[in-house]
Amino acid sequence: MAGLFLLLISVLVLLTGLNHVPVPDGPSSIVTGWKLDLATATSSELQLLPGIGPVLANRIIAWRIEGGILEGIEDLRHIQGIGPRTISNLQPLVSVTASSSPGEFKNED
Repeated sequence: MAGLFLLLISVLVLLTGLNHVPVPDGPSSIVTGWKLDLATATSSELQLLPGIGPVLANRIIAWRIEGGILEGIEDLRHIQGIGPRTISNLQPLVSVTASSSPGEFKNED
């Protein structure tokens, strides 16, 4: 989904000759009701979330690969650098699938 959005922005820039295209603040403002699945998201997708940069995105993925089970967003509290405020900010933007089991995750970036 994020890749398609970036492609559309790139085409818009090429067609209009604009040097700057205003981009919405985050995934929730792009598509109403859209939620990122924490159990399957890649590093690049996680970095679309507010407060999640490359370091935290990679910690989330490493935690999943090492056997961390995500049953809900509150499980992110096990990851260094993610506290109650970050979890609260992410709550409306993310989901967790029920099929999250250790070892099934790969870093696809």
